[in-house]
Parts: sequence; structure tokens; C-alpha cells
Amino acid sequence: MGLKQIFEKQGGMNLLKQYWNGGAFFTAVGEFVLLGKEKKALEILRLSVQYKIKHNLEKKYKKEIEAFQSDFRDDKPHVASNKVWVCWFQGLDNAPELVKRCYESLKKNLTDREIILITSL
Repeated sequence: MGLKQIFEKQGGMNLLKQYWNGGAFFTAVGEFVLLGKEKKALEILRLSVQYKIKHNLEKKYKKEIEAFQSDFRDDKPHVASNKVWVCWFQGLDNAPELVKRCYESLKKNLTDREIILITSL
């Protein structure tokens, strides 16, 4: 597969815009030059860029994160729900066989839970 096909398959210009906006563009370009275009190299590049963006976001929102953590109270009771939410916008009648089987499996195996199906129909 050529460089152009790999570029388009990975997201093309939208991917570059995401990297630029996340502050990881130069990291991505540098890693691509160093690692090449093999599948494993592209996965390493993706993980590296993901880490760089996470680091930049943590740095940018450090005060907000610290404020949230200082205000968070872990002594509040945690309440578990007995609901299981399933979403298939096209409706279960229009769903692929795999989705139908998964939904039926949920109903069969989670008898102590309320299964709620969300559709747009």
C-alpha cells in the first residue's frame, strides 16, 4: 500500500488537523519519519500522539482538574442501577442478526435487570 493510500485510510487531512489542534503534529511527523509506515509503527505513532494530546490537555486544564479532585467526595454512597441500556437507532427489526442475538442474550441472561432499548422509531 502506498503512502497516499495509508494517509487516506488513516483519516487524511482531518487526522492532521486533529494532531495540529491537539499540539501533537510535530510529534506525529517526527515519529512517522523515524518509524516508517508499517502497521506496528503506525500503532506506536497513534499511541504516542494520543499520550502527547492527553499530556497537553492535562497541562491546559490542570487548575480545573485539581479543583474537581479537591471538591470530589468519595464518602458519598454509590448507588448501582438495575438498568441496562441498549441503543440501536434503526430499531431492532432492522438490526443485523448479531445485534438481535446480543439483545436476546441480554434478556435471557440478565433476568434481574431491566433491559431498556433505545431507538429513533
